[in-house]
Amino acid sequence: MINRGDDLKPKKIWIKAQSAIEYLTTYGWAILIIAIMMGVLVSSGILNQKPPQLCAINNNFICNRVSINTTGIISMNITQLTGTTINITGIGCASNLNYTHTKKFVPQINMNTGTNITESISCYLNNTIFSGKVGSVYSGYLIINYTNLKSNLNHVVVGKIVQTAT
Repeated sequence: MINRGDDLKPKKIWIKAQSAIEYLTTYGWAILIIAIMMGVLVSSGILNQKPPQLCAINNNFICNRVSINTTGIISMNITQLTGTTINITGIGCASNLNYTHTKKFVPQINMNTGTNITESISCYLNNTIFSGKVGSVYSGYLIINYTNLKSNLNHVVVGKIVQTAT
């Protein structure tokens, strides 16, 4: 008596094993390629990009060095390019255009065109001094009040700042 079903069992097992090995090999290569690509992205720093740093004022002023700390103190070096001598009467930093947080200078800071000053002031976030962890981002406005000594007119200049706390 020949049992034909017994002859087919080893072939079925071999076919299932071959199918499983092909499945694992195919997906193994795909996982390996993805892992290598992730390693390349991480090591190149593409995934660890820093937020943009910005200090943009109108053409009459340039931000040279700007940094903010975790207690909301922003230090900046500003060059004035108005073409005439001015007196800086105040500088402010706020997340909204709130002029009440402007640091008044008494005496006023006299600046010839092309000169620069370094100042440290508090930045406000929703009417309270900004505080955050290292790496947190502050976004707000830089407000400069000055008097043009040639025309004796008062001016307010508003710039945008985005800085990461250090």
